[in-house]
Amino acid sequence: MNYVDEILKSNLKRILKSGVSTKGKKVRPKWLDGEPAHTVAVTSVMNIYDISKGLPLTTLRRTNWKAAMDMATEV
Repeated sequence: MNYVDEILKSNLKRILKSGVSTKGKKVRPKWLDGEPAHTVAVTSVMNIYDISKGLPLTTLRRTNWKAAMDMATEV
């Protein structure tokens, strides 16, 4: 496991240990079958990376990889 993986692992442990759950509350997001999509979250998390030790590529958001690669080759 590299430096960035350790940061992700640490964040996930913190979410599971001290995160606030929406279980039992009314939530807007729904799964495809219509069931409510509850979450566990923490707020005010800020990560600072030393990119010489690794680059974080893990994301849950959609990423325009073509544009990202085009930008990377322009630098």
